[in-house]
Amino acid sequence: MITKNPMQLKAFVKNKAAEKHISAQLVMQNYILFR
Repeated sequence: MITKNPMQLKAFVKNKAAEKHISAQLVMQNYILFR
């Protein structure tokens, strides 16, 4: 899932972090690395 909207992206990252019980910062770093 690639989002163009920063607000969507933030919500997506928060949801992923909650889902996996890890920090949103980690999710964000991974998202940027694997894009």
